[in-house]
Amino acid sequence: MLCVAPALPVSGDDKSDAGNGVTIGRIASVLAEETGMCATLRAPADLPRGARDFEAFLAAGDFALAVALHAFKCGDALDALAELRAKTKSGVKTVLVLGGTDVNVDARENPPRAATLARRARAANVVVAFSPSMVAAAPRGALPPATTTTVPQGVRLPFHAASPTRDGESADRRGSEKTLHDALDVPSSTPVFLLPAGLRPVKDVLWAADAAERAARCAAETKTEPLVSRGGGTSPSLRDPASACSEPSSRLPPPAFVLAVVGPALDEPYASLVARKARACSAERGGAGAFAAAAPVPRGALLAYARAAAGVVNTSLSEGQSGALLEAAAAGTPVFARDIPGNRALLDMLAEESAEEPAEESAEEVAKEPVSSPLARFPRLAACARPCGFLFAAPETLAEAMASFAEDSELGSAMRHAAGRAAARARRGAEALARREREGWRDIAAGLLATEKA
Repeated sequence: MLCVAPALPVSGDDKSDAGNGVTIGRIASVLAEETGMCATLRAPADLPRGARDFEAFLAAGDFALAVALHAFKCGDALDALAELRAKTKSGVKTVLVLGGTDVNVDARENPPRAATLARRARAANVVVAFSPSMVAAAPRGALPPATTTTVPQGVRLPFHAASPTRDGESADRRGSEKTLHDALDVPSSTPVFLLPAGLRPVKDVLWAADAAERAARCAAETKTEPLVSRGGGTSPSLRDPASACSEPSSRLPPPAFVLAVVGPALDEPYASLVARKARACSAERGGAGAFAAAAPVPRGALLAYARAAAGVVNTSLSEGQSGALLEAAAAGTPVFARDIPGNRALLDMLAEESAEEPAEESAEEVAKEPVSSPLARFPRLAACARPCGFLFAAPETLAEAMASFAEDSELGSAMRHAAGRAAARARRGAEALARREREGWRDIAAGLLATEKA
């Protein structure tokens, strides 16, 4: 009776496993818990068309609030609600939750779409952004300041489950699930970096594929002495930027690490490119390559993958607030992110929130040894370190960071130490953000529905 929350249409059987589906489902749960009212989820394809049919739908459900995620993916629903509100003075309140790509991609440098975003934002009672950077990314004047607010994303993880389970499976079947390393057919000692993403251009999962293959080759070759490169002499280390091990040797050793993409095909042409790249990397080695693609799995299995990974990676061109990185933070897995405004804002928010949380280490200890200090002798990687993760402006630097995890060296030890400290702080920050999300939606519900705060 409370929430009509249009979720994004996605490929696959279980829509709730997609990033935006998980987000809107969590918001609906928070609203239901905070108000005691009933929350109902509807995908845009399942909603009626036009104001008249929409009015009948709302009346039949006795709904009081409609929450739509993404100004363009849920555009028809928002337009119907606006028309209904103008013609009938409907009492149903509307909240527009910005998805990220609606302001960062769809409306950017596109005046007609910017005007559409502005119109839909003005028609909503409240506009919610996940971070100030998302508001700043919107076209000038598109978001009304009086009704725009920031509510960070939280996260809910089934920490009680040591192994992933599919919906409806009993606990005695958990042991039959494949681990991340089993799914990729790589030894458990090989560091695997998980890149969870629906396969579409904006996720840009091929951003670091070539660099990862070169870095893994170099790292592995240094362990097989003496291995002669085509130019003669021993293979150069990736630490030497002047020589990038770009030429394949006469034999390729197993990769020192694996960057693994896991997610559904949301754009078939792009997904085909990803699959071809993964097959090419595998063919070069006769086994798993440094860049690999695994089949989509249910959300529980994906969370188990994230816990088992050496790090969770994001290479997107645009992000509102990455749910995958936030889930990694909550699980205590190091975050490796492309340096874009949304990812930078998320790491900053995690750092701000973790600073207010009680920590095992004292403030004096933190001040004496910042996250980047273990990497002080390695300035390129130290420059990427943040209190709660790592940001990379170039794919080669991301690849170097991943390769260092496999090294039995001073750099490898320093990188693992820095990542562990950052992950511990990020987890505290994620817990605090979850509380802030609950408080933010509680305030929105109280204001729109005249309910008392729980």
